[in-house]
Amino acid sequence: MRFRNPETGDDYTFTIKLCDNKIDKSYERFSTDCLEKMAKMFVGKEGYIGENQVAKIISAGVIESGYTYATPEERCAWIEAKATIKRTHENESVIEQIETGEKKNVGIGCSVNKRTCSICGDTDGKCNHRPGEYYDGELCFITLDGPQEVYEWAFIESEEDGHFTENERKSYRDMLNRAGKPMGINIEDLMEEADMDKTLSSEVPVTTNDQGGQQHARPYRSEWLPPRAILAVSHVRWESEALHGYSEYNYKLIPAKEHVGRALTHLLAYLAGDTSNDHLAHAATRVLFALEMEEEANHE
Repeated sequence: MRFRNPETGDDYTFTIKLCDNKIDKSYERFSTDCLEKMAKMFVGKEGYIGENQVAKIISAGVIESGYTYATPEERCAWIEAKATIKRTHENESVIEQIETGEKKNVGIGCSVNKRTCSICGDTDGKCNHRPGEYYDGELCFITLDGPQEVYEWAFIESEEDGHFTENERKSYRDMLNRAGKPMGINIEDLMEEADMDKTLSSEVPVTTNDQGGQQHARPYRSEWLPPRAILAVSHVRWESEALHGYSEYNYKLIPAKEHVGRALTHLLAYLAGDTSNDHLAHAATRVLFALEMEEEANHE
């Protein structure tokens, strides 16, 4: 393994695994070559816990297993990085959690410009093969390559159940707040919850308009929804069936957490200047999927 940059200072230094080349539960994987390029790009990147920047990567390299394989062609490999944390009173508990293994799961943000279907080799996203399904006994998955940018990395909770923990919700919210700050967007203002069981019931007060018309009060402005944006989302839904053969409720078979992760990927790709896809429309669609599933869960 090759590490870049020497370890510096008297700060607390620790080792973390950032990502690997195994097929994940979204049926995507990084190529080993992609990992090699990303390892160089991660040097100097900051790590977060919630909204607090607590660590920085000082070196990174790729480790390859000598015994196990990620695919029939590639051995298992992963990016291992060294990071430092300032030895301060505020960071004592974080350092202790790292040493005991309580904090070991890491999430990353990145964008790539090449996605290859394992079945046919398509890189344009126009084939009809669906990741996660088998074709003549061969599993379909997507290999990610050609990294454009790596963003921050963050400590997250366990990903075992595919659901958001409260800490993960806060981590994603903080990440969005940092991304939205240059544009003057405060995500907290966009996340106020509406209790539909009450606001859509017949028990709410009746209001009277200027013309004397009466109706139940509703804290919604559906007529203010941006029509062009809604049409763009509708087109994404049409593509999902026409081009990929996905069923209407296929999205409900995917955890809300994964939808949010995909939305973040599209947003980061958009901010990075990538034009290979309609990233804003796809991000909006994924967020709507996650929101619908959360609302359904909250009102069951």
